[in-house]
Amino acid sequence: MNQEQIRESAQILWDHWTRTQQFDELPPHCRPSDRAEAYAIQTQIAKLSGQKVFGWKIAATSDAGQKHIGVDGPLASRLLSNRVIDAGNQLALGNNLMKVAEAEFAFRMR
Repeated sequence: MNQEQIRESAQILWDHWTRTQQFDELPPHCRPSDRAEAYAIQTQIAKLSGQKVFGWKIAATSDAGQKHIGVDGPLASRLLSNRVIDAGNQLALGNNLMKVAEAEFAFRMR
């Protein structure tokens, strides 16, 4: 992928995410062909958000989790600052298409 395709992919994903809209798939020229391209798109989404990165998460850490989403290893992802809910606060799931909230464990290191 070239930089324009990365930006276009990120914009499509960001637009759908912020509008809480689902879509079937990215256009063929916007689909990452490997993990490096997917991470480049993720980096661009973080830039589009204008938010600080609060931290990182790791997904698909087990063989079962990897098989479930069709990947060959764990995946890293940024946690954007506006996606963090402080302890004791309530979270409305009205616009959450999956109707779930995923709890993350956070560790602060020097």
